[in-house]
Amino acid sequence: MGSQLEPFRVQPLRAAALLLGNWRWVTGIPVVAGLLATCIVLLVPPRFESRVLLLPESSATTGLPSNLASVAGQFGLTIPTEPGRSPDFYGDLVRSRVIVEEVLQGRYGVTGRSVSSSPDSADLLTVLQVRGSTERKRIDAGAEWLRKATTVEVRKTGIIDLRVRAVRPELAAAIANEYVIAVNRFNAERRQSQARQRREFVQGRAAAVDSELRGAEDNLREFYERNRQWQSAPKLVFEEGRLRRQLDVRQELVLSLRRELEAARIAEVNDAPVVTVIESGVPATSHITPRRTYIVVGTTGLVFLVVVIGLLGREYRSQLAASDATYGELHATWRQFLKESRLGAVLPSRQK
Repeated sequence: MGSQLEPFRVQPLRAAALLLGNWRWVTGIPVVAGLLATCIVLLVPPRFESRVLLLPESSATTGLPSNLASVAGQFGLTIPTEPGRSPDFYGDLVRSRVIVEEVLQGRYGVTGRSVSSSPDSADLLTVLQVRGSTERKRIDAGAEWLRKATTVEVRKTGIIDLRVRAVRPELAAAIANEYVIAVNRFNAERRQSQARQRREFVQGRAAAVDSELRGAEDNLREFYERNRQWQSAPKLVFEEGRLRRQLDVRQELVLSLRRELEAARIAEVNDAPVVTVIESGVPATSHITPRRTYIVVGTTGLVFLVVVIGLLGREYRSQLAASDATYGELHATWRQFLKESRLGAVLPSRQK
């Protein structure tokens, strides 16, 4: 058995001499790695990011008067909001197929084409040159790309942070703003509220009663035309009073329904979901990925550390072979094993 091996310690002067003696490896390999990383990151197309900040208007579902709701807020009591108006609802809405497909159908600027041969705007599938054997597959591929390029974060303050990444800053901003248009259109056209249903009912009743009013007016007019001296006949006086009462009732009903209709229209406007745009999407001035400087510097530094550790490991191996006989016996046994086994013909000759 050999003598006990002293622990390997890195001495600064010895390490410096080792690195200077192998300066070609220490400097050459990291520089080559840095150049290769530079070429790779230059081939990767940049990605630009644009964002919009949205604030959905919340509405309490408890039906409390506004003064009671304010008092409850002063005491720290949280009044639950309608689920269809909550920020979480809109966070899920922008990820839904309804909104995603509507964003895909929006119009976006086209670059790299002659104006005479093609229009200056097209849908997102055409701009991204999404291909597919059928139109449905094209839409599915475009929706998958759009979901990957879009990130949605619902903050604790209720603000929705929507970010979109694309190869052009103008395209990223246009897609982000198209999300806002799609959400507003969804609120205006597809969402059914209680106020809207009430307005539609009152509007239908007002139209029906207005038609009945015109019929009552025509009946009374025809009565007067047929009976010029109706005041002298008790039966005609009674008939005239009956027609008059029907006309008065319908006039009052029409006036009442018209007031209700105006109130329902105002309530429908107040009840419509509103999304406040705090910040619109604008084209970014610098790309978000790839981070070329960090990648090149990080790759160069990592390769430099690997080279230094490899040189120190080789130095430690040399010291171990010179000072410990056990290592020599192990190395000789390993070479004998490679020679007698089939691994000797597979492994590189340096390991033999």
